[in-house]
Amino acid sequence: MEKYNKIKLYKENIIKFIDTQNYKIIKINKLYDIDFLVGILFLTEMNRYCKQNKITIHGYYIAYSLINLFRKIRRKLVENYKITYNDINFLWTSLALNIDYLNTRIEDSNIVKNKINFNFCKIIIEINTVLSNFITYSKVHNCCTENSKKNTETFNDISNQTNQNNISLSNSISSSISDLNIYCDNKCYICWVDNILSKFFYLLLMLAKFIGSGETKEDPNLLKLSEYYANIFYTFLKINDIGKNNLNQNTSYEFFDNYIDYKNKLNYSLIELKLNSDTVDEIVNYLDDIIINNLTIK
Repeated sequence: MEKYNKIKLYKENIIKFIDTQNYKIIKINKLYDIDFLVGILFLTEMNRYCKQNKITIHGYYIAYSLINLFRKIRRKLVENYKITYNDINFLWTSLALNIDYLNTRIEDSNIVKNKINFNFCKIIIEINTVLSNFITYSKVHNCCTENSKKNTETFNDISNQTNQNNISLSNSISSSISDLNIYCDNKCYICWVDNILSKFFYLLLMLAKFIGSGETKEDPNLLKLSEYYANIFYTFLKINDIGKNNLNQNTSYEFFDNYIDYKNKLNYSLIELKLNSDTVDEIVNYLDDIIINNLTIK
């Protein structure tokens, strides 16, 4: 992360903030750069909305709680770690602390401040379902039967079934890059992306928008960006947290194609929505360097 000046500075400031906290739900030495990137992405998006609405606050409380939650999600997906209500309550507490900080920094006559306080209950309702899903999700699809435990399908069978049912391209790719396992275990694409990571990044982007603007309405653009971020981070997590040494060359190319597809979609959408920034570019470039290196795509 040394050559990325903006995200390096963000990381240093997050570490300084964590060091000042009496209660550390997760210690700094337990965090990896990928965890910090989640907090940096939140702060970058929040600061964008704050700048637009001419308010000056920090979001380190929430950033720390999202870093912790992301770290626990990674453990859940890889080690079947159980996310607890303590992790969820820490996010609630952090959100409240950030609101309290905002209230001490901004005048009562500020429209955005009043909007944030007025919509506080709405944002809690909005994200409560997402947070509860992280606790209750057991990595078992509702449609699965007892045969779900058996890895009996071959890639050709999956491909034929995909063509017959006219499943979307992303689902076709997901069958391939799950190492021929279409069932819901630690290699399942749907578990990683649709059920967990997309929801997490929507939570992150929604909170960033709320703290910077007070808006709580569902935003289709944020849903779209969440999908793109989820796929990009999925590629990183897959090759780093789950048996990257077991990937053959074909699988590596499939991963790479999927990654490039979603990276291009993300970059195009950020430009189209005028949400691109130097910091986001550094986040994507950092992930890009590591993914390409680990997938041995030259």
